[in-house]
Amino acid sequence: MLARIHRLVALGALLAAAPVCGQERVTLTQTCAGDRPAADTRFEADTAGTVVDRQTGLRWMRCALGQHWNGTDCTGVPLASGWAEGFDHATGLNRRGGYAGHTDWRVPTLSELESLVERRCHDPALDRGRFPSSPVTGFWSATPHTSPNHAMLVHFKYGGSYMGNRDQYWALRLVRD
Repeated sequence: MLARIHRLVALGALLAAAPVCGQERVTLTQTCAGDRPAADTRFEADTAGTVVDRQTGLRWMRCALGQHWNGTDCTGVPLASGWAEGFDHATGLNRRGGYAGHTDWRVPTLSELESLVERRCHDPALDRGRFPSSPVTGFWSATPHTSPNHAMLVHFKYGGSYMGNRDQYWALRLVRD
């Protein structure tokens, strides 16, 4: 049991230490408990490239920042950003007219980002029907860590939450209330 815990800690450290850097596109086969895909009843999608979470009331971008919604899928290369720059990207998007008719997009808190994790699945631990072609990587949250040079992120390979060095480059998915 102790050896298994050490392997899990090592895996978490590896995932948290592996920044996006250029974000190569890797196609993984999502695996879900019971061989069923993630449930698709929680999120209500629209044609503008957003989804509303019926449990939290939050509206999410379907694509990672840098990708583009083409009506059926997310295309392009996700933006990779340091933590502080993530806030600048959100502000810049809003100043340039926003997205899907809204100009109040923001970096989500850790608990908001964790609410997207599909616990039954991995590779990614996310509803792929509503968040297609999402990079299987870490996404910054707005939540700082108690250590001054770190902030919190969620890695969607397995859905774990980790602290990351604020200078590391991770993906962004913006949200609005």
